[in-house]
Amino acid sequence: MDFLHYVQGIVILDQAGKRIFAKYYTKGDVSEPSKSLDAIEKQRQLECAAFQTIKDSRCNLSLSSDEDIMIIDQYTILFQQGDDVVFMVVGHKEENELVLNTVLRTLIDALKQVLNTPQLYTRLLLENYNGIVLTVDEMIDGGIILETDPTNIASEVVLHSRKAGSDVAYKAISTVNRYLRDNM
Repeated sequence: MDFLHYVQGIVILDQAGKRIFAKYYTKGDVSEPSKSLDAIEKQRQLECAAFQTIKDSRCNLSLSSDEDIMIIDQYTILFQQGDDVVFMVVGHKEENELVLNTVLRTLIDALKQVLNTPQLYTRLLLENYNGIVLTVDEMIDGGIILETDPTNIASEVVLHSRKAGSDVAYKAISTVNRYLRDNM
């Protein structure tokens, strides 16, 4: 299935390098490098290395809203930094960078539409965590990129949010609580 494009993970970090959101695709029919990210320690190591590289580049370059790219170990990481948040898309080093860039742009644009804001920042993302979860789930399933049109994604997320109402928020909060309890 060479015609399918895969994402190894979606990560959103705050200005201190701490997770706001992270979802790695390590189960099922994924590549060997992806399976090495099964352990949370490996995920955090990758995130710390990427954040340190971003932090070091901030000293040398002016803060930009453009996407940037780095390769760490066997991963290609595309990222965009904002005022107090960093969005990252992790892919295999042989994955097409343009595809990963499309996923990154789609994620950011869809979140802006879902949250109805021109600027994404940490507090807003944390207050609307269910919007992040639903947006990522509409875009990617098991690491396979399903949709790259931010308008379509946003309309599905908003429709689902209205339909499910507080039920979705409750499930998202329960998922976050379970994740934090298991991993902290």
